[in-house]
Amino acid sequence: MRNWAASLAVLIFFAASLYWLGHKGSSSRVYGPDHAVTDAPVYVLAGTPDVYRLWKEKGFRGRVVLHVGRYLHFVPVDMKDTSEGLSRFPVETISLIKEYEGKLDHRNFLMVALLGNIAREVYNVLPPYVFRGKLEAARGMSGVRVSGKRIRTHHLGSRRTISDSIPVLEEPVLLNIDASYFARPGAAENLLKGLKASGIRVDMITLCLSEDSPDVTEAEREMLRGFASRLEGEGI
Repeated sequence: MRNWAASLAVLIFFAASLYWLGHKGSSSRVYGPDHAVTDAPVYVLAGTPDVYRLWKEKGFRGRVVLHVGRYLHFVPVDMKDTSEGLSRFPVETISLIKEYEGKLDHRNFLMVALLGNIAREVYNVLPPYVFRGKLEAARGMSGVRVSGKRIRTHHLGSRRTISDSIPVLEEPVLLNIDASYFARPGAAENLLKGLKASGIRVDMITLCLSEDSPDVTEAEREMLRGFASRLEGEGI
């Protein structure tokens, strides 16, 4: 009888712990009013740091970021100078988030969003011709799972997914569309169809001209401006 009571107490404790953790996780996520992509606020921004700053100004935290573009923006942040400073005595207290943000650029802004807890999960949607190369490279890699047309991995416990199609997701996302996606004809139409079919909900849509990236052309930026006009005018 005593063993039974002890087992019941342990079960109640674990159930309460799981409830608390689930509640704590949900309460640490900051959302705005959500919209369908057809009526969401649209922001056209010059560069990736502007996207990051807008998300931060809105107070978003613990979110799923859905990024559409040609690049992953996940190059590791170089913290060499910071680690050298920590080796001195007396040790200086520093804000790692401020250090990350100080090094933010077009190569790493999604990593910084994850490290800064704006994002808890990143979903990259690549153009199909780019994704095919990523898919081949991912097969057999340690810590990477390939399932159908999705590549899954984790960074410091946070999930990253790479695909070539808009996913169906249960919660509102932070949607960012980069000019680099529009390198080939038909990209805008395919993306519009994918967004409409997915039924995703968003706080806003940010359209990034990537003026800070030397790899994005003016023709791609012009395509993004046209895409913005369709979202703001005709809808999809």
